[in-house]
Amino acid sequence: MNPFFGYAAACSITLILYSLHWSGRYPPLSASLGIFLGATILIHLLTGQLWKRSFSLTSSPRFPAINHFRVTAVIYALWTLDFIYEGGVPLIKILLHQPYNYRLFGFPTVHVFTVTFASCYTVFLFYQFLVTKKGYLLLLWTANLMAAVLIYSRAMLVFNLVSCAFVWLGVGPYRKSLLIPAAIIALSILLYLFGVLGNLRVSREAGKAYTNDLFLEVGKATPEFAATGIPKEYFWSYVYLTSPIANLQTNLNHPKPLPISGVASGQMVINEFLFDFISKRVNRYTGHTPLEGYTIGPPFNVSTVYSGSFTYQQWPGMIAMALFLVALPWLYLKCTVRHSVFSTVGISILCTIYCFLLYDNTIRFTGLAFQLVYPVLAGWIDRGKLKLLVLKDKPIGVKP
Repeated sequence: MNPFFGYAAACSITLILYSLHWSGRYPPLSASLGIFLGATILIHLLTGQLWKRSFSLTSSPRFPAINHFRVTAVIYALWTLDFIYEGGVPLIKILLHQPYNYRLFGFPTVHVFTVTFASCYTVFLFYQFLVTKKGYLLLLWTANLMAAVLIYSRAMLVFNLVSCAFVWLGVGPYRKSLLIPAAIIALSILLYLFGVLGNLRVSREAGKAYTNDLFLEVGKATPEFAATGIPKEYFWSYVYLTSPIANLQTNLNHPKPLPISGVASGQMVINEFLFDFISKRVNRYTGHTPLEGYTIGPPFNVSTVYSGSFTYQQWPGMIAMALFLVALPWLYLKCTVRHSVFSTVGISILCTIYCFLLYDNTIRFTGLAFQLVYPVLAGWIDRGKLKLLVLKDKPIGVKP
């Protein structure tokens, strides 16, 4: 459970995959970008060693009295509100070939809380199950995890599973000799299903039967990929993991002539360092339109955590973001209640955020990053610092 090691591993894997040249849409990786990313990997590896000495899991976790059936019922009541607003369950609408736009799904404002709280709670359920071995917790975890399937959100499903995987690595019962093979098998299955779901959506939008060819054409799969014999479904994962690097390189190849100034720096902080639900409202109030960087073309519009910073302040912006990424885990650790069950959940989510930084700016992605708020609040409540939440028969934090 080390966010710095998560970043280093993800960045290294992404660079290796990018060097395979399986997509004809990607520009060559420049020496400057390669050196920059290599330096961040080294810094995160070194900082990760310090993290190992500072963060440790509690040896005897104490879980507060929570009626998990009641909480799950409330969460599904909120999902039902989303379904009513949508006019149906997204998964069923897709299976019945009914119109559905995932960008418009969810009851305004409330949906943000539903997604983030439900995701964080799913991780907490899995953690408590691993420690207590109570079967009903596994059933409730499965029920809460299935919400991502019902709303047909691959991102939510992947993020939740990865966060749970970090919890399992921290406290779960496993044999170290079987860890790597089990991780490879599980990841292979997950990435394959990711491609299957993607093909289903693209094929449905094109009005065709299930096919791989549509996305292979969009991603301009090279003969080198076809020669590997790898199932074509995995091309989805390859493109999703590597296209952000291609977009970042495209930005570096076409730097916008913007002055490095305090105003531009302020706009960079608002749009790249804060939750996107905050930056959207600030921009609406100030009349500012966020800058958009260059991409290799639709539908590959997402970029790494560094692209937006480069668009605003070029290399100084990228360096500032790199320093922020080194400082953030330490700041978050200061906010959590040490040796609390909730801090374990928060750190696992933080590790997930850092694993996907080379895919997108997950620091500002509310659906994932805002989950970090709940473990902090829950830890304070559990220790009696806040008396705001009543679950079961007594407030959390009141010892029997």
